[in-house]
Formats: sequence, C-alpha cells, structure tokens
Amino acid sequence: MIIARVISSIFVLPSVILITWIGGIYFALLIGISSAIAAYELSKMLKARQLPAYPLISGILSIAFMCYPYILSTEGNVSILISGALISIGIFSGSYLIVSHRIYIPLIEKILCLITPPMFTAGLLSHAIFIRNDTNGLNWILILIVIISMNDSAAFAFGKLIGKIPFFPKISPNKTLEGSLSGVFLGVLGGLTYRFITEEPDITIVMTLSLTIFMTVFGQMGDLFESGIKRVSGIKDSGNIIPGHGGVMDRIDSFVFTIPVLYYFIQWTAI
Repeated sequence: MIIARVISSIFVLPSVILITWIGGIYFALLIGISSAIAAYELSKMLKARQLPAYPLISGILSIAFMCYPYILSTEGNVSILISGALISIGIFSGSYLIVSHRIYIPLIEKILCLITPPMFTAGLLSHAIFIRNDTNGLNWILILIVIISMNDSAAFAFGKLIGKIPFFPKISPNKTLEGSLSGVFLGVLGGLTYRFITEEPDITIVMTLSLTIFMTVFGQMGDLFESGIKRVSGIKDSGNIIPGHGGVMDRIDSFVFTIPVLYYFIQWTAI
C-alpha cells in the first residue's frame, strides 16, 4: 500500500501543480472534475446507509453547480456575500452528510440525498477558482498544496512509525496524536520553506506562519470529517480511483476544508 501511495503521488502531485500553474479553464476543469468525483463518492456513502442517493446525477450536478462560481470569477464579480452563501450551503450540506438518517417524507429525503453531496463539494471547492484568479493566486494555491501535502504525508508516515496515543479513536482508530503533531510541524516547515525559496514579497513571514498553522489544523479537521462520514457509512475508503490513496475524496478532504479558510485569509490580509 505504501509503495502504491508513493507511486501515485509521484504522478498525481506534479500533474496538479502543472495544471495549477497553467490556470484558467484547465484549473477550473481540475477543480470541477475533482468536485464531481468527490460528490459521486459521497453519494455512494449515503447509498451505503440505505438512503435514496443518486451518485451519477450528484456528480453531474456538481459540475453544473461549479459553473456559476467560475463565471463570476472570470468576470470579477465575486463578493463576500456570494462566498458566504456558498460556504453556508457547503456547511449545511456537510452537516447533513455526516448526521443524515431516514426522513419519512420521501420527496424531501430524495432531494436532500441528491443535492447535498454536490453542494458540499462545489460550494467549498469553488473558492479555489476564486483564489487562483486573484493577482497572487498561483502562489497562494501552491503554498497550500505544499502545506497540505507535507501535513498529510507526515501525519501518515509518523503515525505509522511512532504513533502510540490514539487521536479521536471513535472517528478514526488509526490516527494518532504523534502523527497529528508531526503533520502540523512538517506542514508549517513546508510552508515556511516555500516562502523562503520563492521570496514572494506579498506573502510575509508572519502571514506564512499564521497561514500554515490555520491550514494544518483545518486540514486535519477535514480529514477527520471525512473519516466520520466513512465510519457511519461502514466503509474504509471513499473509492479506489487512486492506488494507495483510495478515492478522490480521500485525497482532497483536507483541501475541502482549507480552501475556503484560505480565501478568507487572503481577504483579511488584503484589508
């Protein structure tokens, strides 16, 4: 599994970085397709709980939901109000995904199971498009990729090597406190290293340090959130599309939580 995980990362990570660097419609497609597959996987988790989910339709709806934020972004019409609405929709949908149970009003139950997966993924991930189209968007996205990649890799590796103390065992029995702290430390180190290498003047050392702490904490919250959904659904991985990693949602769970936080961090530091 570890070998498959490493090999997948060697191919996937450079591809993501290249598309991020190119930007434009290609980056929007990357986010849209990732959102659609993640919505499909989340819908299958609802189905595993005997709920009336429609994975394929949910995946298609995610692409449709992503079109509106993309058009707004290209026209420069993104506002805090629109962003806030998208995040509110995402939070509501995420809450339903993790606590959902049978609703004995069939129509409402079917509608919720159909729209909550795409609203969760598209509502939150759409902020990546807003960020990328920002003046310094490329650097913001790249530093996020570095932080989350270091955080996830360190938490996984050190959790396996030295992990002893369980970390939220009822949600994710394999996660350890040692792995979590290692992830935070390496994530912060990775973010600071990126800042020193690029010497980007618009991203100060204080901003980088604050950002890395926020991102590592929220990234691990995203991971725990998805673990909670998988646990109540009785499954181990969201899918098997990425060897060694599982599904797309398994790979982007940290980004789903951190991308909206990064967007508001950028807005706050611009004031």
